[in-house]
Amino acid sequence: DRARSLLMLGVVRSFLDFDDGDRLLALGAEAAAAAGDAFAADRLLVMQGVLLSYRDRHDEALPILQEGFERNLRRGDRGFAATALDYQVVAAILRGDLPLADELATRALEIARPRGDFYDVGAATSRLALVKTYTGDLEVGRRVMEPILRAVEEATDTVFVPRMAQAMGRLSLLSGDLAAAQTWHEGDVRESGPMAEGLSTARCLPGLAATLRHQGRTGEAGAVADRALAVARKLGVPHLVADALDEQAHLAALAGDPGTAESLYHEALTIRVDHGVRLFAIDSLESLAENDAMILGVGERV
Repeated sequence: DRARSLLMLGVVRSFLDFDDGDRLLALGAEAAAAAGDAFAADRLLVMQGVLLSYRDRHDEALPILQEGFERNLRRGDRGFAATALDYQVVAAILRGDLPLADELATRALEIARPRGDFYDVGAATSRLALVKTYTGDLEVGRRVMEPILRAVEEATDTVFVPRMAQAMGRLSLLSGDLAAAQTWHEGDVRESGPMAEGLSTARCLPGLAATLRHQGRTGEAGAVADRALAVARKLGVPHLVADALDEQAHLAALAGDPGTAESLYHEALTIRVDHGVRLFAIDSLESLAENDAMILGVGERV
């Protein structure tokens, strides 16, 4: 019981404070080992890998997540097996290996689907849809999301689907539906309470800033980008820090301050290079090239 209670506390705290989440999960792992509780031990192992993933420490996270996946799958724990795969997907996306990300995300959904729940199936569905946005398959991404969207609409109670707001917000933004993108991104952004500085909020703030920027609401976008940077830094999520810096850079460029934009783009690029975020390092390089063209007077900001 102690190990399972610490597992639940660790999961909750991990959305708000990675260090405290680590501490609780370590205590839980000790309790599970002492009690011979394989159920708790296997789940705790996955969560310890997830916490490393949150910090973009993927080299350390991946072997732990793979072991957690194998152990949970052997026991028939589909939810945590899918979660272990899900955070291997995160590493593949950030490293730019989109074929591997698609393969792992598809398998995670196949494993989770028999559970028929909103949390595990919804999380795996949303992650696969996000992968499709990075591969440019927006229509496929929308089709992936259709079953979970219908299930949410038909639910008689309020339900939470992890990353659904992020996935649908990105799909809407890339499709040019800015009103829908704003609504979706705002869905997981909390303005008050502990989750106002939590991981779910941090994941959606850069997308919300981008949406407001594309709407021409640069003042509001700047405030959201500043908040995105503060929350990402407080939590300690490097790739989200870089995303927020990118948004600040885009806004500086639009405001006619290419020098500030260049500095911010370089800061984002450095973070991405240091943490192996190769997929988005390409975005940084493209933004820097465009910004240099503007400085030289041979480009046009779009």
